[in-house]
Parts: sequence; C-alpha cells; structure tokens
Amino acid sequence: MNRHLILLVTIGLAPMLAFAARIEFLENIHRIHWNAQADTVYLMEHSIDLSNWSAIGPVLLGNGEERTYDVPHTDPQLIFYRLLRIPADNFKSAASDNVRPNYVAWVSELADGTLRFEFYSLVPSDFADIHYSVNGGSQLNLRMSGNGPRWHYDTPPLADGDSVNFYFTYDREGPVEDTPSYQHIIAGDNSGGSGGGGSGGSGSEYEDVLPPPLSPASYSHGLDFASDQATIRIQPGIHPESMIVTFRRNGGPWQAQFMTKTNDEWRYSLTAEDGDLLEYYFYSITPDHIRSTTFSRSIGSTQSTEPPPLEILAAGRFRDRHENELRFDPYVENYFDRSYFGLTLLDYGDGVDVVFDPAEPMNFVDIKLYDLDETPHEERGIDVRADYAEGHRMIPVDGKFYWRIDAVTPGQFIDLEFTLQRTRTGQQYYTAIFRFFVGEGALTQRITDEVAWSGGATSVDVYSETQYSFAQAAHNALPETLDKFLAGKNVFDRVFDESQGLGPLYNAKSCIQCHANDGAAKPPTTINEMMNGMLFRVTKASPSGQIPHDDYGVQLQDRATTGNFPEGRGHVQYTNQAGAFGDGGAYSLAKPVYTFSGLQGPGFLTAITSPRVAPKIIGMGLLEAIPTSTLEGWEDPNDTNADGISGRINWVTDPETDQLAPGRFGWKAAQPSVSAQAGIALREDIGVSNPIYPDSGEELTDTDFDPLVHYTRLLGVPMRRNWDDPDVIAGEQLFSAMGCVACHVPTVTTTDDHPLSELSGQRIHPYTDLLLHDMGDGLADSLEEGDAAGTEWRTPPLWGIGRTEEVSSHSRYLHDGRARNLTEAILWHGGEGEASKEAFRTLPSAQRDQVIDFLRSL
Repeated sequence: MNRHLILLVTIGLAPMLAFAARIEFLENIHRIHWNAQADTVYLMEHSIDLSNWSAIGPVLLGNGEERTYDVPHTDPQLIFYRLLRIPADNFKSAASDNVRPNYVAWVSELADGTLRFEFYSLVPSDFADIHYSVNGGSQLNLRMSGNGPRWHYDTPPLADGDSVNFYFTYDREGPVEDTPSYQHIIAGDNSGGSGGGGSGGSGSEYEDVLPPPLSPASYSHGLDFASDQATIRIQPGIHPESMIVTFRRNGGPWQAQFMTKTNDEWRYSLTAEDGDLLEYYFYSITPDHIRSTTFSRSIGSTQSTEPPPLEILAAGRFRDRHENELRFDPYVENYFDRSYFGLTLLDYGDGVDVVFDPAEPMNFVDIKLYDLDETPHEERGIDVRADYAEGHRMIPVDGKFYWRIDAVTPGQFIDLEFTLQRTRTGQQYYTAIFRFFVGEGALTQRITDEVAWSGGATSVDVYSETQYSFAQAAHNALPETLDKFLAGKNVFDRVFDESQGLGPLYNAKSCIQCHANDGAAKPPTTINEMMNGMLFRVTKASPSGQIPHDDYGVQLQDRATTGNFPEGRGHVQYTNQAGAFGDGGAYSLAKPVYTFSGLQGPGFLTAITSPRVAPKIIGMGLLEAIPTSTLEGWEDPNDTNADGISGRINWVTDPETDQLAPGRFGWKAAQPSVSAQAGIALREDIGVSNPIYPDSGEELTDTDFDPLVHYTRLLGVPMRRNWDDPDVIAGEQLFSAMGCVACHVPTVTTTDDHPLSELSGQRIHPYTDLLLHDMGDGLADSLEEGDAAGTEWRTPPLWGIGRTEEVSSHSRYLHDGRARNLTEAILWHGGEGEASKEAFRTLPSAQRDQVIDFLRSL
C-alpha cells in the first residue's frame, strides 16, 4: 500500500509555510521527496525518539527541482526523518552529490558579528578542534563545543572585511586527522572555491520530513500485570490498520512489536517481574500517523495508577492578522458564521498533545511555536510582533488537526499560534497566541503577573488597537460558549428596523449605538446636540411612592418610527462651579442644567426625571457571579462600624422569578441579573419586546435573546497596565488610605457554581461593592428606583476605567457624564464619599497625580 504524508514547514519568517517534504511508505523502503533548493547542500538524519539523531546516506546537492532519497526500512520501528539544509555559499568542505564524505563543515555569520564554525563528523569521532587566525595574526587552537558527532565554536565579534583562515582536527577512532585549510571573509564575496562560504546568512536549518509524534484525541490505555505477564492495552480513538508498541524493561534496549486487536482494543503481553520498570509508547503509520507520549510504569506490587494528563480546553475566533498587528482585535467578516475553533491541550509533563478543532472544514492548519524554551515568558512590547521559533503543518484526522510538542519539562512556558485556511472560501486566518506553563493545567496570559488580571482568568490582553479593549470574549472561553458569544454579538450589533420590532418609540436602534465598542456613552456638549446613549428615566409621585408616569412610562423616548411622534427631547447646558485644592490650586466643576422640548402634552409637568448615560458593560457576568452572601456581608445600612459608610443592597423584584433579589446593574442597582438588564434595555431603549418583557408578544425570541445575554455575560475585562509602576503603586496605597476601598472594594471571588464555568471561582478586582450609597446633594436627583433614594447610587466598578478615552473617545464619568476627567469624578463625591473626597482634595498635587495614575492603570 502506498501512502503520502504531506508536511509543509516554515522557512524563516515567511507568512506561508513554504518548504515541502513528503514521505512515501513502500514495501521495505521509506522514499523521501523534497524540493531541493538550488545552491543548497542537504544531509539526511533519522531518529527513533526525536532526541538522538544520526546522519544517514550521502551529501545531496540541491538543483531547484524535486529530489528523492530511498531509506531501507524492514522492521516495525517508527522512524523520524529530518533534512539538515546548509546554504552552499556557507559550506566549506568538499561536496560531491550522492557521495558520503568523512565530515562536512560550514560557517555562519551571526547577527552580533561573531563567526560560527560548524563541524559534523560522519565517521565515529570523539572530538573536533578548530584552528583559526584573523587577518594573518596568531593562530588560535581551540576544542569545539559539543558531544559529537556535531561540534561548533563561536568567535568573538569580527569586523566587515576581516579575513579568517582555518582548518579542523578530528579523530577517527584512533587516527587524528587535519582537514584542508579554508578561508572566509566577513561580509565579503565567499562564493569561490570548494563550497565558498556566504557573506553572512542564517547558516544551517533543519526541515522535518515527518512531524513530531502525535496523539489523537480520545485515546485511552492501560497496563495489567498477572502471572508474570505485563499486558499493555490501548484504545486509539481512531481506526488504524495496525498498532505498534515500543517498549523497554528496566532500562534495557528498546523493542518494537505489533499489537493484537480485540474489538476496539489493541494488546501486547510480555514477560515481566514484580517491580520492573516498564517504559513504552504506541504508534501507527497506516492509515494515519499517530504516536503517544512515552509512559513509565512500575509494575506489580509497586504499580501506581498514573494520573490522566492535564487537560486544557480553550477556544478562539478567527483573526485577520497576528497579535500586535492592525486588524487583530476587530472581528472578521461574518464572525458569527462558524468563525471559531476549539483547542485541546493534553499535558503529560514531558510532552503536550495539541488538538485543533475548527467549527467547519479547513484546507490546512499550521501551528507556530514561539519562545518554547523561555521560562518565564518575557513580556513583549505592545507594538512588536513576536518571531516564532518553529512552524509545522498539523496532521488532519476526521476534521480535526493534531500535533505533539515533545521534550518539555514541568514549569516550562509554551506559547503557540495557528494559521488556517477555510475550505469553503479559501480565506486564510490567524489566531491569538495561546500560552501556558507545563504542569499547571490552565492557560495563562502574555502578562503572567496575576496582579494585572482584573477579571481573573477571564482577563483579556490589549494590543495595538486599544479601542477594542472592551469588545473581547473572556480569555478562558470554551468552544460552545464562544460560539454562542459570537451569535450574541451579532444581535448586539444588529440595527433593528420596524419589521424586527423597533419602536414605535425608542432611544436607539441597536445596543451598540449606546455602547459603542461596548464602552460608555458620552453626554452632549452643546444644548442642541442630540442625545446618543444618554436618556432620562421618568416617574411620578403617588401616595404609595413613585410609580411609572401616566404619559411617559419609565423613560423619555426621543425617537419614533414613521407615523409616530417622539415623546420629547432632553437638552443639557453646564454652569461652572469653582473650587480649590488644599495646596491652593484651582479647579472648576461642570454642573449640568437640563431642559426639555417637543413634549407631548402638559403631563410632563408632573414628571420626575433622572439623566443617565450608558455605562461600559465589561465584566457583567463576573459581577452577577458574586455571591449574594458576599453582598450581604458588605452591607452596613446602619453604619454599625462607625466608618461613615452605610452601603446597602437594593432589593428588587426579579422579573424572571417574581422573587426579591439583590440589584446589581444600572446606576441605582435596579436590575438583578444580566438577563433582566438586557430585557429592560431592549424594551425601553429600542422598543423591542422579549422573553423578559414580552408585552403583547416577543419580537425578539429566545433564539436571539439568550445569545445576547450570553454575549453580555462573557465580555472580558482588560488587564491592568503599569501595575508595577512606582507612582501607580503609591497611588493605590493612597486610594486605600483615603478610604475609597470602603465602597470600591478591590477584590472578591465569584461563586463556585455559576452556570458558566468560565466565570466560576474567579478572583477578580472590580473595585465595587454593588451597594447603594448616599452620595450627597451634589449628585442627587429626585427619582427613586426600588429602594434607592434620589441621593443613592450604586458603586460603579472601576475596572477598565483607565481605558475610557481609548475605547469611547471621551473622558466623561459619573451617571450623567458631568465629570470631564477622573479628578472631577472624585471631586463630585459627597455624602458617604465626602471624607474620601476631602482627603484627595487636600493631597499635594504630586500625590493627586499618583491617585489618577493608579486609576488609569485599572
């Protein structure tokens, strides 16, 4: 049976994998095909364990055409091949095609100006020496580094034009032999002579012919011992024509044996004794190339149950470009149409199986490994794209793609990325880089310091296009939740029209109209500017308390569909309110004054109004996941500890259960859940009925409503920046010392049993207690919501506040956007926040700046 396995491997930094190699399995022969580049020297190597490699066959010269080389192969042992590729201009020793010399030698000019000598003995040798002189100077005689058969030596930095003369000495299991002399001119023309040596260049590179070993998903195995027989078992999860086990006992020689199939299980038995150490791995080459990790077991009475591999489940969406490049953060066209994938990483401690599971067929998937040996990972500059260390084409099996990362150790940092091509369109996409430490069983981040993880494991990284910082899915999203997230984003982005339920009265046609980039809206800056993302809540007085207005309901809607009339418009102007800092510096606050026009009838004279701007919506699922018991532990309505803070829960009726529940969302904490918040916003802001508020019929059904709620729950929180800056640290200490943390609680842990596992058990830093606090007359209006009085406001979460200007293109804060910057937002605090405000106002200017630096870091 003939079979071809195609592998495309990266050359340099080319965006597409370009070097083609394939292996054809013939009877007793492995025939290797490759595109032999002109002016290139090749040497074939093989290995049975991907650790110990040896040269086979002769030197092979490239001619710009496809070449083949046949390797005899008569036993079941799995063999891996790779080609050592050396530019002919760098090659120094004599090279005749299809002739095997005693050695090969070449040089490489490295980026730091050093010259690397390389010597590869093709006969048994114990050492190699280099003898060289520069510009006719004294000759240096040095032992080269390496254990054989390959050695190298790097010179100190040399200058352009330096002439280097050199030769090698090596032993041949007894006789010591000198090579001919060679010359190399740094950055010069070295194309003459035998092999010449190039003017710089990258030197040698390895190209894989077969991929590193691969484990398919869903295989399981076991080891039994009885009556001096050890039986190795495997269920490979796919259907190979044969399975081979390679094993050794007590450190002896490796043996490869065919296994016997019974139903879906393959077995092999060998003679063993109690206490033997057995090492083994499985593989098959027909019809799919697979290989397990190497297992090590003490059998018999000392046999232990090996724990299963650590499993990391992840997901990602397609990207137009790589991390740190433009068009990485925005969503691809038709992002909601199966433009995502699942990722499984099976971590065995000494190797990692990678399974890439796209939502639809792909022509290919390439894996790129970055700083494979870097521990810990060094943070890259935000505008610098990483250079990958190696790239491979993954192995397709039943629509999934597989690869194995070998020779890793616990604690090692791994970062990898994928390139893929969609079958139905031919479009090529990229992914984010996935990062983890071997042995930890969870993804980590580009920034590995968890102090920066505002949203715990959900925290999202921020790259060049910071305006999209709030629009990303939780970092730890799973495939099924990411699929629903993308469907929900499609509803969030939808511009509703009358056929989809818009109106007849409304404030916006879409969610994103108010929450641009999922951020906060901006109030008008002039009296005639139309409000976008800002509205007025409305009530009227009654003997039993405030109730919806007879004419205007609970919200003034300033837009209407064709044939209908808006209820009226709100306008805002500002008056200046002067003040002074404790050090004498002056400041001015902008106090809003509201007027109305176009009102439908005199009934508005009885209306009680409250202006509101749409807030940022990141992390709402995490806030919903804070246990009610935690909120109850925070509240102190009677100020029993006499700290001047009397926060309390706004208990509201949950529209889904008709039971009292803590309010968590809205400026006065009037909504108890993300679904309740989404339902009221759809009905009042867009005029669309929905499963929470069906009115006379659902214009948005569960099919769209559930993904919308899911999207809002799963929006990630951007990681902090500059958290380790001395001024930021000092500002954080001042923030605490001023008493701000009494309301803006820094840290809390979410419930362990949230329906979305991504949100469960997360240690987060939202800087809120979600409680109502009396903020004084300066921020008060007369409107009540639930138990919330006109002077009471929910503590808004501060995470992401430092990115407001980048995401929303403004720096307005507080419930009505009156504060033009963070300093003004603090200075508007009164009531329970008065003491903290005064502490800030009386700080020296430099310390006030530190507090603001801290807030900008969030």
